[in-house]
Amino acid sequence: MMVAHDVSIQSYADDPRLCLQCHRQDMTSAVQRLESTCITDISHWMAANRLKLNTKSCSLDPMPTFLLRDCIDSVTVLSFLTVLVNTSLREGHSPASQKKAVVTPLVKKPSLDTQDIKNYRPVSNLTFVSKLVERVAVKQLVEYLEANELMPRWQSAYRRHHSTETALLKVLSDALTAADNQKVTLLALLDLSAAFDCVDHDILLSSCTPSLD
Repeated sequence: MMVAHDVSIQSYADDPRLCLQCHRQDMTSAVQRLESTCITDISHWMAANRLKLNTKSCSLDPMPTFLLRDCIDSVTVLSFLTVLVNTSLREGHSPASQKKAVVTPLVKKPSLDTQDIKNYRPVSNLTFVSKLVERVAVKQLVEYLEANELMPRWQSAYRRHHSTETALLKVLSDALTAADNQKVTLLALLDLSAAFDCVDHDILLSSCTPSLD
């Protein structure tokens, strides 16, 4: 579909973007084509494939996620999930059944030795309720941080409507401003390979144990 409409897609976290390149004189017609046909086709595709979007089930769930989503408007189901989430947040812990995950080891990079266990990273498939509680907790935390202006002003990671693109634009803007003022910009970049492996696991577990029982 992207090829048919001559557009590309860029995705950062859960914020996909459609990109259309054209000459300046063709901008009006390109935007009209994007709005009239491309967006319409994508909307129809999403409607036709509704059960395939964000419905990945976990084998630990008693029923498929798509089936639960179809029943979510039921008063009984919605009330149960609401009580479960609120109780979880209020008491600071989740039911034992929701503390499990299906962990799949994946190679960090295709070029790494598959015989070395250090070259794998664990990917956890959580239960539906676990994901739901996590989503609600993140939403409340982010809203609190933003309402009280506790988020760093220039942070681009883990924020809606921000991405590596906004981070790059900020750095580029600072460099151009410095150049206009006859200043030299020195940029130091730090990229930790296998960053999580740099964390002392004993310290991490001891820090999490009191609050995440």
